[in-house]
Amino acid sequence: MSRIARLILATLPVSFAGTATWFGLYTFVNGYLVSGLGYSNEQWTEVTLWFTGTMIVWQFLCTEIASRLGRRNTVTLSLVAGAVFYLAIALTRDGLVIRALMSLAAFTQAVGLVTWQPLVANYGREKPGQALALNQWVGAIVSVVTLIAGGQAIASLSYREAFLGLGAICGLSAVFFLLVSHGFEEDHADVVSLTRAFRADWRKLASGTFLVLCLVGLFLEPFNYLTVNQLFPNLARDAHGLLDRDISTLVAVARLPALLSLFIVAAVIDRLNALRAYGAGIAVVGLCVVALGQASGLNALVTVYFVYFLIQGSVWGSSPAAINASVEPDLRDSAFALTSIVMSVALFGVGFVHNRLLGAGLSIQQVFSASGLVPIAAGSALVIYSFIRRRRPIAQSHGTQRDLRMEVGD
Repeated sequence: MSRIARLILATLPVSFAGTATWFGLYTFVNGYLVSGLGYSNEQWTEVTLWFTGTMIVWQFLCTEIASRLGRRNTVTLSLVAGAVFYLAIALTRDGLVIRALMSLAAFTQAVGLVTWQPLVANYGREKPGQALALNQWVGAIVSVVTLIAGGQAIASLSYREAFLGLGAICGLSAVFFLLVSHGFEEDHADVVSLTRAFRADWRKLASGTFLVLCLVGLFLEPFNYLTVNQLFPNLARDAHGLLDRDISTLVAVARLPALLSLFIVAAVIDRLNALRAYGAGIAVVGLCVVALGQASGLNALVTVYFVYFLIQGSVWGSSPAAINASVEPDLRDSAFALTSIVMSVALFGVGFVHNRLLGAGLSIQQVFSASGLVPIAAGSALVIYSFIRRRRPIAQSHGTQRDLRMEVGD
C-alpha cells in the first residue's frame, strides 16, 4: 500500500470522529437541545462552554498520554471517547449529564489537534505541509458526507436513533484505524511532553514567529469559525426560518467549495509563505462573517455561507502548515499542543463573549457582525508581519538535512 493511500485510509476514521464531535455537535446536538429540549440560544452557548473549557484541560494532558501510550494508541482512545459520547447522549435528557458528556467530545477534539496532526506531519517526512493539507482535504470530504447523512438520519428517524448510529460508527472507526494505521512512526520517545518542553525549550516556543502566530492569529481566529459553527444554525433558524433538516443539509453542502481551495493549498503550500496565506485567509473569512450578519435574505445568506467555506478551506490548509514551519521538528508535539491550548482558551473566551452579548440583548445578526471585525484586523496584522519580519534559518525538515531557510514558507 502506498504511503498516500495509507494516510488517506487512516485519516477517514479520525476525520469522522472529529466531524461528529465538532460539526456534528454544533449541528445535530444543537438541534437536539434547541429544538428538541427547548434550550434558548443563551443556554446553548452556556452548554458549549463545558465543551471548550474541558478541551483546554485535555490538551495539557494529551502529550503526557501520548508519551506513555504512543500517538497511535492515543488517537484510538479518542475515537472510543467519541463513541461513548454519542451513545450516552442518546440515552439521556438530563442537563447536567449532557454537560458532563461534553468533556468526552472535548477529548476527541483535543487529541485530533494535539496528537494526530504531529503524527501526520511525521508521516509526511520531507513534505509535512502536503501531508497536513491532505489530511484537511480528506477531513472536509468526510465532513460533507457525515453531515448530509446525519441530517437525513435525524429527519427520517429520531435524534436518539441517529445518535446511537453515530456512536456505533465511531466505535467501528476506532477498530478500522488500528487496522490501517500500521506503518505510522510510533516511537514514544519522540513525543516531547508539554512539561518537558516548558523546562527545556520554552524560550524557543515563546518567541519569534511562533509567538506572533499564536497571539495574533490563532488566539483571534475563533471569532470566525466558532461564531459560524456555534451560531449559524441559530441564525438560519431564527432569522431566516430554516428547518433543522434543511440547516444540516446546507451546513454539509456548503463545505464543498472548501474541497477546491484545500486541494489547491495542498499542492502549493510547501512553496508558499504559510503565515501570509493564513493571515490573508482569516481576514477575508472575517469579512464573510460580518456579511452573514448583514445578509437581508435567504439567498444572500446562502451565497455568503458558500463563499465563507471557499475561503475557509485555505485557512484549514495553511494554519497547520504555518504552525509546523514555525518550530523545529522535535518541538512539533509541543507546538501543536500549545497552539491547540491557545485556540481552546480563545474558544472558551469567544463562547463566553457570545453568551454575554446574547444575554445583553444583542440579536444573533449583531453578534455575527461584531465578531467578524476582530479576525479582519488580526489577519491583516499577520500579513503585514510576514513582509516586515527578518528572515532567519529554522528547523530542518523531518528526515532530511536540508536547511529550509524559509520560516513559515518564506
